[in-house]
Amino acid sequence: MVDSFKVEPKSLGGYRYAVHLKELHSGYHYIDFTKGKEEVSLALTRRLKWIKTQSTLPVQVVIGDNGTELKVSYKESKEEGLAVFLNPPYTPQPRGIIEKAGMDIISLAKAALVEAGLPEFLWPWACKHSSLINNILPSHSNEGQQSPANKLCDSLGMTREDIKLDNLYTFGCRAYVLIPKELRSQKRKLAPNTEVGYLVGYVGFSSHIYEVYIPGRRKVVITRDVKFHENYQPKQGDGQKEPLEAVFNP
Repeated sequence: MVDSFKVEPKSLGGYRYAVHLKELHSGYHYIDFTKGKEEVSLALTRRLKWIKTQSTLPVQVVIGDNGTELKVSYKESKEEGLAVFLNPPYTPQPRGIIEKAGMDIISLAKAALVEAGLPEFLWPWACKHSSLINNILPSHSNEGQQSPANKLCDSLGMTREDIKLDNLYTFGCRAYVLIPKELRSQKRKLAPNTEVGYLVGYVGFSSHIYEVYIPGRRKVVITRDVKFHENYQPKQGDGQKEPLEAVFNP
C-alpha cells in the first residue's frame, strides 16, 4: 500500500513531502522524501524499481488512493504489468492500514525529536528512524509476532544474521565526530580533533556508517569515525544552538 503526505515545516535540505509504502505480506515500511508535490510520483516509481532490483520478490500489486500526485507512477506501473487498485474517491475506509501506519510513524518521529531536543526541520531523519523501529520490533500482525524485517528476510531466503542490531544507538544521542586530519588546523596545536553532533540516522541496515547532525554547521554529515554518548541527552532546544562547541577528544 502507498500513501503520500505533506509535512511542515520545510526540512533541512528542503523536503516537504513524504512517500510511505507498506509491504502487506510482512508489514515492512519504506519511506522517501521529496521537495515538491510534482516529485512524489517519481519517488514512488524509483522505490518500486529499487524493490524489484534488490528483491527476488518483485512487486505485483500496488494499492493507493486517487491522489493526483501519484497518477504518473500508477500509469507506469500498469504499463509494466502491475495490478493497480485505487480506492474510490472520498472513501478513506479501505485505506485504514496505511493511514494508521503513517500516523504511527509521524507520532514516533515527533516523540523522538521532542525527547532528543532536536529541531523540527530534522523530521525526515526522525521518520526514517520511526520506520526502522517499526521494521525491527515484533508485530502482532505476523505469525509468531515476527518483526517485519525478519519475515521479509525469511521470504527472501536471507538469514537472520543479515539483520544486525549492534550498530543501533539512541536517536538524538550525543555524537563526537572525528575531524579528518586534512581539515584540521596545522598551525593550532590545541585545535579540537572532534566536533559535537547528534545521531539522526544510519546508512544501510547493518552498516557502521552514521548520519550525524552538526548544529554548528546546520548540516547532517555521513561518517564512520564517530563515538556516541547515549547517557547524555541535550536539554530542550540544545540541538538548535549555533555554534555548538567542539571537544578535544571523543
